[in-house]
Amino acid sequence: MKKVHYLSFILAGGKSSRMGSDKGLMTFRGKPMVLHVADILFRSFNSVQIISNSDAYTKFGFEVIPDDIPGIGPIGGIVTGLRKSTSEWSFFAACDMPLITTELIKNITNQIDNQHTAGCDAILFSTDGRLEPVFGLYHKNALVKFEEMIAANQFRLQDIRNNMKVGEVDLPVSAAVSLKSINTREDLDKYNLNGN
Repeated sequence: MKKVHYLSFILAGGKSSRMGSDKGLMTFRGKPMVLHVADILFRSFNSVQIISNSDAYTKFGFEVIPDDIPGIGPIGGIVTGLRKSTSEWSFFAACDMPLITTELIKNITNQIDNQHTAGCDAILFSTDGRLEPVFGLYHKNALVKFEEMIAANQFRLQDIRNNMKVGEVDLPVSAAVSLKSINTREDLDKYNLNGN
């Protein structure tokens, strides 16, 4: 797969309250979860950077960027990445999505020149009408709109439809497991052991 010239960022700043420890560092199928995500992103993009305030991520050899606005969820990490990015478009993925594939990424990046997504601030998958906002492309123009949301104490990424233009790519329910977030130890055991 040909790499595209966008920067990519892994969001690894969550509290992991349901898991009980840092999700990205938990072992999944033989290696830390964050490395599953990084390996897939690195096949698709020229740059992979991790957004986190934990020094533990520095050992993996990727640049680690401190979260500018910790404590407000993934919206703070996306803002941090967009501030840092020198690309028109930047790709974001959460550290707890070890089942992602290059095919999913290609499905999103192929939409850049699609008339359906012209002028969009974000290009994201949608499953049964629900956005998958921590896996997809964000345009530089989204930064100001995110900062306005934060100033208004609107931190839910599901609300971005009300604040920016989102190009939505339908993802069948049968394929949505590839974007499964491993949030609990039950999830970890289920997908680690069964490989489903």
